[in-house]
Amino acid sequence: MLAKLYLGAYFTTFRLALATTPLFGSNFFLRRTAWLPVADTVHRSGLKVHDDLDLTIRLTPSHHIAYDPANRVEISFRPFQQPQTFGLRMVRGLATLAKNWPRSSSTLRWRRKLLNLLCA
Repeated sequence: MLAKLYLGAYFTTFRLALATTPLFGSNFFLRRTAWLPVADTVHRSGLKVHDDLDLTIRLTPSHHIAYDPANRVEISFRPFQQPQTFGLRMVRGLATLAKNWPRSSSTLRWRRKLLNLLCA
């Protein structure tokens, strides 16, 4: 129950912040052709970067991220056994958004997404 609540909040919050489905490190596939153009732009230093979110920001909006419920992988329950890690996860998420601000702010991402939908 707690895991579903956490993951639901994670995906809802970051879909709103990123205007796309965020990658989730436990289970995502990435083509080499998608990785190579962004490989040198992702933040690789520091412990306060949420690498999944940073990669999501770097890949989008030029790449499509799709959620496929058929591809399921069980994740560790560790984060729910150590409540102090929730704070660290929050700090990493906010720090990642801040590192990519303003180039990739929520407002700009939603504006681009809506313009793409209107122009399609």
